[in-house]
Amino acid sequence: MIHQLRIYEIFEKNKGAFHARFRDHAARLMRRHGLRIVDMWESRAHERVEFVYLLEWKDEAALAGRVTGSRVGSRR
Repeated sequence: MIHQLRIYEIFEKNKGAFHARFRDHAARLMRRHGLRIVDMWESRAHERVEFVYLLEWKDEAALAGRVTGSRVGSRR
């Protein structure tokens, strides 16, 4: 199993909209394209608000194929 941790800085004034957009759109698209979200949470570090989520891949080949293959939202 391979895990990938992704961290994004978000801002207090729009974090509600960010969470709604991620939940209602981005997460759905990611699942449709085979990305497995294990968990997601919000943290604070050095006075920054961060949105964190953990992806899981079956093996390195699956991760490499997703990174170099079709990307969520990419156009060919």
